[in-house]
Amino acid sequence: MIFGSNNQCYLCHSASDSLLHIFLQCSITKAIWFSSQWNVRNENLSVSNGSELVSWFFNPGFGPNASNQREEFILFTAVLSDKIWKARNNAFHSGTKADPVSLLCQVNEAVGEFLRILVAPTPISDSGRILPYYDESVLIPSPHRVRIWVDATFKAATLMVALVARDSRNNILLLVDISPLRR
Repeated sequence: MIFGSNNQCYLCHSASDSLLHIFLQCSITKAIWFSSQWNVRNENLSVSNGSELVSWFFNPGFGPNASNQREEFILFTAVLSDKIWKARNNAFHSGTKADPVSLLCQVNEAVGEFLRILVAPTPISDSGRILPYYDESVLIPSPHRVRIWVDATFKAATLMVALVARDSRNNILLLVDISPLRR
């Protein structure tokens, strides 16, 4: 069960509100996966928990063999997960209905924007400064660098927190779901 849930998916209203359901099994999500450039048929996947889901995101075992295709697939899964999660929360908090076509367009637009930024030249001012402020040291690979992402939500005196830590090779070092914490 996901935080704030009444045990029913807020996107499709036909199954339990679980992470696996929302990101793989929900009819809204299935439509997006299948309509994407990857044409994923989720019913053929053998994923039974959140850790396996994240592993599948990074190693799908199909199609994207070249590193740039794999990286684009990982980017797609990250953006799709974000859009699906936000659509679920919008449905939960404001009753907004999710439209798979609109969500797929939003995902493709965000992925395309990110890919365009990767190949765009860095803007430099006349004085030679990089615009806007940009810390080049962030891009320098370091075997000692660990990146940490944290997300949290709070409702009715209940807090949910999730944390992901990755090393310089993008390996997951830590995946934590702390739920629920009560006052």
